[in-house]
Amino acid sequence: MDILSLFQLLRRRKWIVILCILLSGAASLIISAIIPPKYAGVARVMVKTDSGGGISFSNTILAQFGGAAATLPTNDYAEMLKGWSLLQETNARLGLPTDPNSSEFGDMQKSISIQPLEGTNLMEIRYLDRDPVMAAKLVNELIVTLSEHSLDSGRSSANYALSVVREELAMQRIKLQEAEKALESFKKETKIILPDASMRAYMDALSSLDRQRVAAEVELVQAEARLKKLEAETENQEAMVMYSRVVTNNPIVSQYRSRLAEKEVELANLLMEYTEAHPNVIAVKQQIESIKKELSQQTEQIISSETYSENPILRTAVAEIFGIRTEIYAGEAALAVIRQKISELEKGLGDLPETELKLARLTREKLTAEQICVALEQKETEYRLSGEVNQGEIRVVDHAFVPQQRAIPRTKLNLAVALVLGAFLGLGLAKLADLFEMKPSPETKSFARRAADDGPGL
Repeated sequence: MDILSLFQLLRRRKWIVILCILLSGAASLIISAIIPPKYAGVARVMVKTDSGGGISFSNTILAQFGGAAATLPTNDYAEMLKGWSLLQETNARLGLPTDPNSSEFGDMQKSISIQPLEGTNLMEIRYLDRDPVMAAKLVNELIVTLSEHSLDSGRSSANYALSVVREELAMQRIKLQEAEKALESFKKETKIILPDASMRAYMDALSSLDRQRVAAEVELVQAEARLKKLEAETENQEAMVMYSRVVTNNPIVSQYRSRLAEKEVELANLLMEYTEAHPNVIAVKQQIESIKKELSQQTEQIISSETYSENPILRTAVAEIFGIRTEIYAGEAALAVIRQKISELEKGLGDLPETELKLARLTREKLTAEQICVALEQKETEYRLSGEVNQGEIRVVDHAFVPQQRAIPRTKLNLAVALVLGAFLGLGLAKLADLFEMKPSPETKSFARRAADDGPGL
């Protein structure tokens, strides 16, 4: 159909099209008025990726091997928010339903939507509710719950690393005291206070390498401690977690209740005609008792379906374990190179007299112990401050405010869509009306048939 034919059709059947548009618009307005209004509480949060308590590793390498860089942290937190645990904790604070099997809790969970914003570390949290105040309040409280979980996790990591550093520091301080005592005792016995110039050159070179070795060893100790902690935490983690559960009424229970009601009515009718000792009455009573016994053994509600998804906590932990192991392998390789250089320098000390050689060894042990203690003290200060000022990975960009306009139903949008659909429907009906009008009537067909029959005679 070309444009000209369309305009001609509209001119001939304009009242059909107008009527369909008006009816569609009216139906849209009526439905929008019937649907209970819902308001949307919307908030935005940012997920920090440079948390102080973790280990930094190459996102490029991990992305190639399917590690942490393959999934943004916002996706992990989005999966956590979609689950029922955080919502249950939030509802407990607000005095709302906390049973995941209840229909009210399920409706609330379905009303929450999480949308990570592509290309950023931001995500939008939205909740629909008939009460605008509750819509904003639940979103803000949900963010508080998520922030507390993130904060507890960060502080736990910092505190664990702090305890490991403090244990190692206590051991190194004891070694430093022993090295200082041994050096002082040797100096008193030999009356040698300072090594000669040639030995000092070796000592300076060895001291530089020792500082590098100590730094590498401290990093390895911390990495291995965090690796051990993460492996212990993930040992009991399930690979898949339940995302949602649909609970329905048991159809068998409904059948038993229907049969029980029928038998109760039958017993009442029998008692109007017979006594309690009549065989029919006794038989019906036995049937009622049997039905009640079967009914007591049935479950009121059954789980019709469960939806499982990959455990985001386990996925993040596995990626971090992979990163820690990668860093440990790199650290061990660097440490091996440093130790090889130290071994080569130590061969040059073999030509020194035994007394000076022992003095060099004791001096090195003291300097090494001092360097280790200094490095561990710095780490102790870093982790102590990290545990005190750690604010977690969640930052609130926009709090949810009490909405003034309803989110559902969207009356204007629904009306616009209804008017367009009404126009298309009107055009379709107008075209059908034209087709039926062009169809010849039975009288016309009969006249044409007679004319064709009489044609040869004419």
